[in-house]
Amino acid sequence: MTIDLLQGAEVLFSEGLPTANDGSLYSFAWTGSIGEESTTNFLRQFQRVKNVKEVFAEVDSKEMFSSVPQNLIMAFADGDIAYFLANTMPIRKNQKPYTGCRVLDGSKSDDDWIGYVKPRDLPRVINPKKGFIVTANNR
Repeated sequence: MTIDLLQGAEVLFSEGLPTANDGSLYSFAWTGSIGEESTTNFLRQFQRVKNVKEVFAEVDSKEMFSSVPQNLIMAFADGDIAYFLANTMPIRKNQKPYTGCRVLDGSKSDDDWIGYVKPRDLPRVINPKKGFIVTANNR
């Protein structure tokens, strides 16, 4: 199968996907659209855990956490608090850090995904010294 890449293709942001009536080719990759999405199963597992150790034992046993990015803040009856960035974070061929908020050049394979960050390597904090956790949607 041969795929022709066009230089200078534009992506239009709108309420729907752009129509390619002019012969332009578009590439769209979003971790929320991969088939193994597991958010619902992960949240169901929360009904069975009793403490933060059990949460992260479950997270760390997975090869991949499939979900749109979510800030998970947890508090348990034993006083433990925790934060976890539940996310399917792609590893790029060129090892560029996470750039999910940018449109990247799809005409070269440098930014192609070659895998996903393992859940045990995603950002987390358990019982921070300051005694509280704050998130602000990456701002």
